[in-house]
Amino acid sequence: MTWHHVSEAVTLLGDNRVLLIMSVLFVGYLHRQKQYAIIKSWLRTLIYCTCTIAICKAIGYVFIGRSIGMVFVSISSHVALSSFCYPSILLILITTDKNIIINCYRILIIATVIGFIIIVALSRLILKQHTIWEIIAGLLLGSTSVVVFMRSSKDDTVGLYFYQTALATIIIGRIIISCQSMPLEDIVQQGALYLVGNVINL
Repeated sequence: MTWHHVSEAVTLLGDNRVLLIMSVLFVGYLHRQKQYAIIKSWLRTLIYCTCTIAICKAIGYVFIGRSIGMVFVSISSHVALSSFCYPSILLILITTDKNIIINCYRILIIATVIGFIIIVALSRLILKQHTIWEIIAGLLLGSTSVVVFMRSSKDDTVGLYFYQTALATIIIGRIIISCQSMPLEDIVQQGALYLVGNVINL
C-alpha cells in the first residue's frame, strides 16, 4: 500500500457526500435535543460555506482557468467543508450535551478533529488535486464559517423549514450528480463557462 492509496482513503473524510450524510445525522441529533435555533444556524452556515465554495470555483475557472502551474484556481472544498463541519459538530456536542464527551477525553477528541483536518489537507496535496494556496483558502473559509456559526448559534428559529428544505435539495442534487459520469469539478467548470458565455452573448 502506497501513500497515494492511503491518501485516497483519507481524503474521503472531507468528501462532500460523506459530510452531507454526517449533516443529516447531526441535524437529527439536534432535533432530538430540541436545539432548533442551532439547527437553523448550522444549516444556514453550511449552505453559505457550500455556495461560497461553488462561487469561488466558478470565478477561478472563468477568470483564471485550469492549467498546470497555476497557484490558485479551485479552492479545496474537501478542506473547507471538513474544517467547518468537524469543529462545529464538536463544539455543539460539547456545549449542548455535557455527558456526551467525558472531560478527560476532550483534549484527545479535539486533537483528533484537528488531525482529521490536517490529514485531509495533506491528502489533497499528495493526490495533487490542489495547491498549497487552494488548501489555505479552504482552511480560511472553513474556519471563518465556524466563527460565523458560533456567533449566530443563538438565533431564532424563523425560517428553519427553508434551510431544512435547502439541505434536502442539496443532497438530492448531489445524488443526481453522483449518477453522472462527469466529475463534480468538471461540472462546476463547464457550468461556469456556459453561464458566462451566455451572458457575453446577450
